[in-house]
Amino acid sequence: MVSRSYKIFIFAIKLILIFAIFTFLFRQAASNNAFAVIFSQSPQWQFIVAAFLFQCLSVSITIIRWYKLAHTLGLVLSLKDAFRYGFLGLVLSLAPMGIFSGDAMKTYLLIRKNPNERSAALASVFVDRVVGLLAMFICATIFICVTGFVFRVELLAKSVSNIVFLLTVVGVLGCVFMFLPVFSSVDIERWTLLIPVFGKYIIKLVRPLLVYRNNLCSILVCFLISLPVHLSFGISLWFLANGILTAVKVPDLPSHIMLYSAVNISSMIPLAAGPFEFMLEQLYPLFGVKIGMGMVIAIAFRIVAILVAAIGIIFYFTLRSEIHEVKEDLVLNLDLGQ
Repeated sequence: MVSRSYKIFIFAIKLILIFAIFTFLFRQAASNNAFAVIFSQSPQWQFIVAAFLFQCLSVSITIIRWYKLAHTLGLVLSLKDAFRYGFLGLVLSLAPMGIFSGDAMKTYLLIRKNPNERSAALASVFVDRVVGLLAMFICATIFICVTGFVFRVELLAKSVSNIVFLLTVVGVLGCVFMFLPVFSSVDIERWTLLIPVFGKYIIKLVRPLLVYRNNLCSILVCFLISLPVHLSFGISLWFLANGILTAVKVPDLPSHIMLYSAVNISSMIPLAAGPFEFMLEQLYPLFGVKIGMGMVIAIAFRIVAILVAAIGIIFYFTLRSEIHEVKEDLVLNLDLGQ
């Protein structure tokens, strides 16, 4: 079991890194008079409201995707509860000071409804995350090609394109391997059990995953509905840029969809904030936008995301008793494998 002091140490390191990233970005923006330029412009609130609505749409689609994945495994979960748990999980995932991650809370709440299907509940959340990431990689790849970003000669542009292409190839090949009919479920289980020490624990997660292997249509549907998620987030980013930078020429809509999908790959870094803002700030100047503008748009995007997540606060008060019991389980280090 990980000691409390170690957890506190890691948490402190993350806070220091977040502080360092934002300190660097703010100093860079200030030295280029970015804030003076922004404050001299009048925001277009209709665009900002549109950005909020598109983020609501994106979040709603992700919740519906998880709902379908849970039902594929035969888990008991109503659409109403899926939205309640999903928005609550979103609140926790966006809280830098939060103790429990959004995915962990969703998993434990789903386990409470399905006490005999703990591994399946964990698998539904895990696969939901994997499907979303793969859709993001592919969306980024498509728009990197469509916008011509792949042909940019700057080192940063080439590096981003290569990373996105690599992640896309690895993700697609991994999924193809998972669904190859030449390997039976029995083979996969046997190979998993051969893994030293951890095999007997991993098998409990692999078995429900094999249900998805036999439900290719369900996975394809969840993948296809994931593509509009990243399109909507990209549109939201574009609306924000046009709503805030009213006197500045910003990248076009396809470029913003590409930017969101490519930059959001930084969400794989285990920091609550910082990487997204840093990456967007580095890429925005490649489109002729003044240094500092990318950071402002990224922060605005995060604020809108927090406002969307605030809907989850309503669900928090309707789930207080369940959340309290979940916290007690987590404190007691509930073992999902038992």
